[in-house]
Amino acid sequence: MSEQESTVAIQKRQRTEKPSAELQAKRQRKLTVYVGPDRPFGVPMRRNSLLIGNPFSQLENVLKEHPEIQDLLIPVEKLAETRLQLRTKGSRLQRLFVTVSEASRKVRKPKE
Repeated sequence: MSEQESTVAIQKRQRTEKPSAELQAKRQRKLTVYVGPDRPFGVPMRRNSLLIGNPFSQLENVLKEHPEIQDLLIPVEKLAETRLQLRTKGSRLQRLFVTVSEASRKVRKPKE
């Protein structure tokens, strides 16, 4: 019994230990999800891509040319409600998705 008790005590102690500073820093990083169409305007992003940190600095050039993409980059916490809006026909996000998709297709089409 003493062996089992010591195992339980070790497990309780492990649960109460604080996570390392590195793990805490990782948990505090901002997570953003891209909910727009695949490869918008040739940018190598797919729908539901998870972006860690501040994606706006990495996409600065594209956002200058196409600011509507910024509305399709949402925090992970709002993903469920955003997906609902994307499925609702006529909603602002759904119209934005279609607009970006069509504009992106025109840009990528080879000119003849």
